[in-house]
Amino acid sequence: MTTIDIIIDFSSKVSIWNLITLLVAIIAALSAFRSSIMAGRSATIARQTYNDRQANFNLYLIDSYLLKLDKENKQHFFLFNMTIINSSDSKSSFRAELEIECIKNNEETIKVIIPHGENLLVSNEKFPTFSNDIRIEERARLSKWLIFKQPLVISNEYRIASYLVKVIDVFNNEETIEVLILRELKNEA
Repeated sequence: MTTIDIIIDFSSKVSIWNLITLLVAIIAALSAFRSSIMAGRSATIARQTYNDRQANFNLYLIDSYLLKLDKENKQHFFLFNMTIINSSDSKSSFRAELEIECIKNNEETIKVIIPHGENLLVSNEKFPTFSNDIRIEERARLSKWLIFKQPLVISNEYRIASYLVKVIDVFNNEETIEVLILRELKNEA
């Protein structure tokens, strides 16, 4: 073998190794590209699953009343017949509160927040009330009454401007319904 034959033989070996290296690099790049597409799809599916598991609920008002139990008009209850729809894929737990905006004669405004009380009035089959810790199964709805006792701080010198019923889940997501008018019920006993 002459020197020229050795150089030609060596250069042909180098170009084969270059081609093999190039081919391996192309295969690795295609594999990495395919993996990134799969990872993106997997992340999208995981995000969708996570969002489906998050609390997703709606609130609907059926009826609302102001109940006066005594003749002196000192003991009042706010009654709201509500439907809560849990649209998430997991059970959810909620609490309810009523925010009342009051205006005093001198135009001073205050906001009072009252928690729902399941035992404030007698619950029966015709008048079912939500428990204080409202639990609703996944993809379910529940319709019952929310009861709030009017605090003494709201006296005759305050005019109630609005009622805001809030239902709050354990992640502090909230749905609200503003109620401007309540029908009045009087205890005839």
